[in-house]
Amino acid sequence: MTPEQERIDAEIREAIVAFHHPSIPVLRELTVEEGRDFLELFVQQNPPSRVEIGEIRELEVDGGDGPIHARLYLPAGRTGPHPVMVWFHGGGWVFGSVEGTDPHARKLCRDTGAAILSVEYRLAPEHPHPAAVEDAIAAGRDTYASLYEGKSAFGLETYAAFRAFNSFLKDDAAASRFEAAL
Repeated sequence: MTPEQERIDAEIREAIVAFHHPSIPVLRELTVEEGRDFLELFVQQNPPSRVEIGEIRELEVDGGDGPIHARLYLPAGRTGPHPVMVWFHGGGWVFGSVEGTDPHARKLCRDTGAAILSVEYRLAPEHPHPAAVEDAIAAGRDTYASLYEGKSAFGLETYAAFRAFNSFLKDDAAASRFEAAL
């Protein structure tokens, strides 16, 4: 083991070694569909423990070309108002989903006490750039309108309850470009 490898946390090191196992395909060598199928199967076969939170709501929010799916996570044991985090999953704009990042969103909700809105943006190559960015911008605007302009599309408190609290964006990997766009 090299000195660099010794500095890596043991659990992380095990995960890195596991991903370099010969039975794990290299994503760049798969078709988009094969890659998506593999990642979905991998998540199903390696389910993280479910973090308990207060409530989950399945929603539709504005996307760049019509409504898109989103999932709202509300913390347990707390009544609002809650800060709101809009979450965009990673996956190079080709992979990933609200379902695939459900454990992360639950943990964020529990650990921060924030309401987490996880957005299912359109993926490439079926929806070429800038479709995902357009979805992120539209979902961000829809969230703002719901919270600060009193439209209450998410069933959350309206402007009066939220004016003193933050809403913020969070993303994973490639989705960091959404922050720049918003």
